[in-house]
Amino acid sequence: MLDPRLLRVLHEVAQTGSFSAAGRVLGCSQPAVTQQIRALEKAVGAPVAVRIGRSMRLTDVGQLLARHSDDLVRSLRTAEEEARAFVDHRAGTVRLAGFPSACAALIPRAMGVLAERTPLLHVQLTTAEPPASITALRAGERHVAVCYDYAAQPGDDSGLQRHPLLSDRLLLLVPAEHHAGRSSPAQLAEFATDNWIAGSPQAADRLTLWTQRAGYEPRLSIFVDDYVAVQALVAAGRGVGVVPGLALQAHRHPAVRVLRLEELPLRRVYALCFPQMRAIPSVSATLEALGHEAGRLAAESDFIDIA
Repeated sequence: MLDPRLLRVLHEVAQTGSFSAAGRVLGCSQPAVTQQIRALEKAVGAPVAVRIGRSMRLTDVGQLLARHSDDLVRSLRTAEEEARAFVDHRAGTVRLAGFPSACAALIPRAMGVLAERTPLLHVQLTTAEPPASITALRAGERHVAVCYDYAAQPGDDSGLQRHPLLSDRLLLLVPAEHHAGRSSPAQLAEFATDNWIAGSPQAADRLTLWTQRAGYEPRLSIFVDDYVAVQALVAAGRGVGVVPGLALQAHRHPAVRVLRLEELPLRRVYALCFPQMRAIPSVSATLEALGHEAGRLAAESDFIDIA
């Protein structure tokens, strides 16, 4: 294979018309250019440039190689520009996973920041609850995963780097005319006779644990893993339900009341990535955008606190 560096020298000789002018473009001496052209001729097995009087001319072989060198130099310049764009996190792709309420309230805002700051950076987003999102991260399918856990039930993020984003308060939704919860904060014991609306099986298990501590088993009658639907069902009087503050930040039904329950824990929301990925500009930019918008959400909402 021909040395691309020698073809680059030939390209400049063809463009400038002389060894000395090519040397000035390349930042080297005329003898150095001559030496590299001779090395190219040795590799090809034929002259590529000859001097006729005071001028230099490419041979037929030299002209053929010069045409190929044009394509080579063009490709190298394109590669250099694209690499610089990646380094400046102005281009590339970052693969992101997030749980549903983060995808509804936090992540779209962060993507807006990225679109403004780094318009050539493409974000591929998928919705996934932990631990599925963490599994995808460990498998290399995602660069960053936005996850949550509770202090009493920490997530398994060993070997990963955690970037705290915010604390999300869990809230009880009741119909506007509901008789309970007039005091603040409310108590879980007040809702022992209500029907409960639960989302995922994990959410139902957590709800059962919390109500058992309050002295009763919840009457789980509806399972809907959609916070907009949960609010609509509560507004229609079909039951009461627990939703996170992020979900209310994204959508709030006017016909429900929001109650604070001290018995419900805070959700810790954070971004995960492998430590070495933090050095990749696109990943770093994504983490910065998530942190920026988490802070803004905390400032705007009564239900969300900064991490």
